[in-house]
Amino acid sequence: MADRIGKIKNKKVRTSKFRIHGINFVFNILGLELSFFSGIYRPSVGFTEKIHETPKEYVGIIGICIGIGGMTAGTVFGILGSKTARFGRNPIVITAYVIHLVAFFLIYLNLPDNAPFKETEDVSYIDPPKIWLALLCALMLGLGDVSFNTQIYSMLAGVFVKQSAAAFAIFKFTQSVAAAIAFFYAYHLGLGVQLGILVMFATFGTITFRFVELKYKQFLQQMQQQTQQQMRQQTQKMQQKSEQLESKIEEKILENQRILRTHINETYQQFEGKVNVLQEKVDNLISQLNAVKSEIKSQKKKRLSGKLMT
Repeated sequence: MADRIGKIKNKKVRTSKFRIHGINFVFNILGLELSFFSGIYRPSVGFTEKIHETPKEYVGIIGICIGIGGMTAGTVFGILGSKTARFGRNPIVITAYVIHLVAFFLIYLNLPDNAPFKETEDVSYIDPPKIWLALLCALMLGLGDVSFNTQIYSMLAGVFVKQSAAAFAIFKFTQSVAAAIAFFYAYHLGLGVQLGILVMFATFGTITFRFVELKYKQFLQQMQQQTQQQMRQQTQKMQQKSEQLESKIEEKILENQRILRTHINETYQQFEGKVNVLQEKVDNLISQLNAVKSEIKSQKKKRLSGKLMT
């Protein structure tokens, strides 16, 4: 039993380590996206001069649209949390992944490659760039980012129940490191390469998230099966003990009944013997009384005959 418990504990430790390492890609994509929409995308819109007459005025509006997208996702998951929980975390993560892919593709089509570095009059595939499309992409970035974050928080709180503080610490550490790396290469790589890096990490992050979620469900099923098996074994043991106890109780009852019958029979025999003795004594007394009566009658007869003779 101790060996089995030790194996289960070791399996839990290995599984926890595997899960925390498996979702590092998700932590990385959240850090990269955080640096992208907070420090790279907004200046890129401001540097693209052909997107509007005064593009720098829309830098703040881009941030507002990102916040609106985040608030929309948070409101949806807050109000419809009980309904979305029925479908699990995977559909929401896949939806966020698709939203991000569409946003990255539209940004690639809308903004020039050198937009993160300086003010430019270059254009990308859409000529001229559309400011409404840039605002829509900002909205989608906020929507997808909050969707990812809510599911990550849900997984960390649900999967790493006993190590939640350590799991959140690793999450924030990895996210911060990824954000720092993204800010570093943002001044050396073009917008297209940065978007390609985001797409690559988003793809790997979504795949590993689904894989970890699947492994976690399998682990829960195994634990449930082991718990059910242990419960069945305990139930069988309890039934066996109950049957043994019932048999012992029945044997004890039968033994007590036998002892009681024996005691009753002995008592009855003793009582019957005493009754017989009393009956004999009564018969003797009755016979003595009869003898006394006959003697009295004979004496009366003698007296009567003596009187008659006189």
